[in-house]
Amino acid sequence: AFLTAGLVDALWLFVAPKLLGGDAVAWSPQLGLDAVGEAQSWDLRHVELLGPDVLMVATPARSRTPTGLKAI
Repeated sequence: AFLTAGLVDALWLFVAPKLLGGDAVAWSPQLGLDAVGEAQSWDLRHVELLGPDVLMVATPARSRTPTGLKAI
């Protein structure tokens, strides 16, 4: 709900070198996207190796307008 409303200031994503099978669940299924072109854009701000894992911090792309607001 917060992502679709444009209320998230930053995403802290931890990526592990693991592969999941075909029944894996999306980490954010409530977005309900059917195509990559519908996806929100984010600017990558930080990348860090933490052992075998990777931490990525991203903020909303500057060109993105939160839902319900008009660009000026």
